[in-house]
Amino acid sequence: MNLAHWLARSATAYPRRPALFSGVTPVADYAQFDARARAVAGWLRAQGVAAGDRVALFMPNGPDYLIALYGIWYAGAAAVPVNAKLHGREAAFILRDAGAKL
Repeated sequence: MNLAHWLARSATAYPRRPALFSGVTPVADYAQFDARARAVAGWLRAQGVAAGDRVALFMPNGPDYLIALYGIWYAGAAAVPVNAKLHGREAAFILRDAGAKL
């Protein structure tokens, strides 16, 4: 079990409740959030990501960030958050140091 388990529970219990917002505007309910995160997990597995692998998350904050984060967790991988505002050299160091597979 990992944190994605809590999203799955919410998607079952409250499928139509708003889950993701852009500012104050709802952009996805729990069922949509869950489905999108599972789609990311499927894509990650298709790329060869396995449970325990590290996956870099290099994007600005927002609903898509959360979808990707939960997708990583659904795939059983560990997220390596990298600040999207870092210079390439700094980001490259973090990726090498973390041993990110993707």
